[in-house]
Amino acid sequence: MSIFATNSSLVSIIIPCYNVADCVESTIMSVINQTDSRFELILVNDGSTDNTASVLKSLKDKYPIIRLFDKSNGGVSSARNAGLEVATAPYVFFLDGDDYICPTFIEEIGNIVNGQDVIVIGSLQEKSENKVRYHLNNHSKDYLHDYLKGTIYVHLSSCIIARSLIKKYVLHFDEQTYYSEDREFVVKCLYYAQRIDCIPRILFRYKWRKESAMNKPIFTQQKLTSIYAWKRIYTLLGINGACQNLALVHVQMCILLNMRYYLHLKCKDIELWNKLVANWKIFKYNPRVYWGRYAMLVQTMRFFNSISPKLMYFLLKNF
Repeated sequence: MSIFATNSSLVSIIIPCYNVADCVESTIMSVINQTDSRFELILVNDGSTDNTASVLKSLKDKYPIIRLFDKSNGGVSSARNAGLEVATAPYVFFLDGDDYICPTFIEEIGNIVNGQDVIVIGSLQEKSENKVRYHLNNHSKDYLHDYLKGTIYVHLSSCIIARSLIKKYVLHFDEQTYYSEDREFVVKCLYYAQRIDCIPRILFRYKWRKESAMNKPIFTQQKLTSIYAWKRIYTLLGINGACQNLALVHVQMCILLNMRYYLHLKCKDIELWNKLVANWKIFKYNPRVYWGRYAMLVQTMRFFNSISPKLMYFLLKNF
């Protein structure tokens, strides 16, 4: 189908772009080459310092369907929020500048859309040519519970979200949160959604890159914002006992992982370590939480810590 068709848009596809000149064209072309043209494509250049701006400008000149916005660097949350502000379609979808959607993505959404608040799709994670992981989601009676429990794999780019839901609950990305900001947004969408549907097929491919923000080999104050995001999720789910208990496990796992990163990266900032320890002491283990692998690890570490904090420190540092 021609990309210059006059059909009204069904989905606003928002791509935040920061220093992705080497891969963003492939991402954009995966959108341009859709079999169904009912989309608007919003590109937000977040103050890139490489050749990203010229790549985006060249593609916009070639494909008028592209809406291009330039802004000073503010981080991925700021770029996504900027895209949300100008989106006009009934649904929004966030795609990173190094990922891809399959050619029938819009077509398959159009085939089932019927007033849903959220539509969940399957995805493929590619770590290397020989290592891929398939996340083929199925229908669920409680998507939020199953997401927190880990029985379905949901992330920002496996959700097509109604713009009406976002506007009703004034949902946005916290621009002071640098890690897990996408998870917080997804949880809020699943929490507030009244109607959730699923397309149990892989429509999205995520490419893992060592140089991505999540994989930077440094430990800074920004890393702690993932803990704060999960603490806000825990508070949000206060009236939902089962889900809040599961969120508690995620809070504690997040603290443990940050402790491990701190030690493995040989960080010397004692103030950051003290903040991690303080958060660990605040969130007590709840025995009512399901006995899954995350809860088991949390309980095990609490046991070693009760014997000696130095023992937990040693285990986190060496394993």
